[in-house]
Amino acid sequence: CKKGWTDKAFRLFLKLVRSDNYKPNVHTYTAMIAGYCKEEKLNRAEMLLSRMQEQGLTPNVNTYSTLIDGYCKMGNIGRAYELMNTIRRAGLAPNICTYNTVINCLIKKGKVSKAHKLLKRGFRNGLSADIVTYTILISESCKQADLRQALALFNKMVKAGIMPDAHVYTTLICALCKENRMAESEKLFDDAFIKLGLVPTKQTYTTMISGYFRDKNASMALKCFQNMNEHGCAPDSLTYGAMISGLCKESKLDEARRLYETMIDMGLSPCEVTRLTMAYDFCMKDDSS
Repeated sequence: CKKGWTDKAFRLFLKLVRSDNYKPNVHTYTAMIAGYCKEEKLNRAEMLLSRMQEQGLTPNVNTYSTLIDGYCKMGNIGRAYELMNTIRRAGLAPNICTYNTVINCLIKKGKVSKAHKLLKRGFRNGLSADIVTYTILISESCKQADLRQALALFNKMVKAGIMPDAHVYTTLICALCKENRMAESEKLFDDAFIKLGLVPTKQTYTTMISGYFRDKNASMALKCFQNMNEHGCAPDSLTYGAMISGLCKESKLDEARRLYETMIDMGLSPCEVTRLTMAYDFCMKDDSS
């Protein structure tokens, strides 16, 4: 099922159903349900849920959470809520993974207040936020440009003893760079990738490069680009695009052209914005000559 071979898995499943010696258990049904959810075949997943109950098997939290995840990915938040209520009626308690799935779906649908209400209900029931919960909430705060809230959540996360990963740091760095708060971005970068030894991604470096150019600090942008190469993180077309755009804005057209040619030689395809930036700035140079 994990490899996407659900049809093959189902044939094996049917053999178990027909066997006199071995019968599918809750874990077997849950694995099949997960496979169908992954393929967005929710009707088949629901059929298996009914079948297991008919055979006297009781679905566990993981079974229901798997279905909830499938419905959330399909955007059917109504059915996800129904299944959460089913969990409670069965005398079980949704775990933090279940809550994270529904909260993430609600936020994607723009129902942020509902997501926060649901999370508070989870906390009242004795649940504690994990790294996924904080990541979802920090990402949403950054999207809303609410950096005060994002940083407060980050600090709360650290105080709770949950180690932020490279994705959380990069999300915050990106938001800070967009607001030209480069000193704070640099501090977070140093804390994460020098002191803690986390590995920066292409997005991390590209974000910093864009931030430096936005702050009219081309020398630091170039230094960041060089560090990226030296640390074995190969720039992609987005990184080159950020460098070329920034150099063009600084009227460093020869350097921009050299990077553009390097990018092409490496087999990377410039995006439309990068091509237009190069064409526009060189046309402007020719007009002023």
